[in-house]
Amino acid sequence: MSFELDPDLSTTKAVRRVARKRLDTGLELLASIEAGEADDVEAAVHDVRKRCKEVRSLARLVRSAIGDDAFTSFNSAVREAATELGPIRDAHAVLETFGNLLEASGVSGDRQLAQLRSTHAEAADRATAEAAGDTARLERARRQLSSARRMSRKWPVPGGFADVAHGIETVYRRGRRALSDARDQPTDESIHEWRKSVKHLFHAMHLIEAAAPSVLTPMVEQLDQLGDALGDDHDLAVLVEQLGDDQDRVVDLARAQQAELRQRAFRQGATVYAEKPAAFRRRIERYWETFVTERVTA
Repeated sequence: MSFELDPDLSTTKAVRRVARKRLDTGLELLASIEAGEADDVEAAVHDVRKRCKEVRSLARLVRSAIGDDAFTSFNSAVREAATELGPIRDAHAVLETFGNLLEASGVSGDRQLAQLRSTHAEAADRATAEAAGDTARLERARRQLSSARRMSRKWPVPGGFADVAHGIETVYRRGRRALSDARDQPTDESIHEWRKSVKHLFHAMHLIEAAAPSVLTPMVEQLDQLGDALGDDHDLAVLVEQLGDDQDRVVDLARAQQAELRQRAFRQGATVYAEKPAAFRRRIERYWETFVTERVTA
């Protein structure tokens, strides 16, 4: 099942169903890694972490309905599961970022930098091998996702789509504020905070995309591109942190690329977050109400 709310179900059932399906997919992927059946361990880990991000965004949307305690418990369980799988993702992200940076900067033939890249490649290979063989780590991740699945089965969403709309407005408002903060102080930390808000809004719009595809699909695509740009910025920040002060040349290349990414991201962000949050919510609610009504009368 794709990551979308089913308009033919009550909002409670639709939300629970999405959570269950995404967590089931994550658990199946973990089982395949544990059993040594995953063709590509790194890809499987990446997919599990994507499922974790999706359900955390979903929980955030209905936080006002399920309550802060339920949200915090669920969010913590899923976050901890993703954290267990973090080392392999980080190692491969640094490797890919380093390679892309050298290519984009036209210095991929530099022998010293090529050797440094080879060192990161070895680290990524070790991380993959360790992840595949670390049954204790995989088991901890599986237990956390299983716990989260049980929690999601009890989620109440009594207000129907109004609760989801409230969550969308909150996510949009926070993203708008995070964009303003990042513009005022464009640090690695502020950009990363904005990135998280962008991803939450991306997942929210993906959930209801079918309600108005002519309008929401372009927005989903734009948010995806914006999230990718901010993700690349974050990966460059991690690379810079790992390199330290002894690789000034690469650090300078990374910072220059970050400046370009941020310039484009701020332009895109101004378009995405042009509306007032309350107006954005009302527009989304109208899309969903029209969508459901048309299905009933069809």
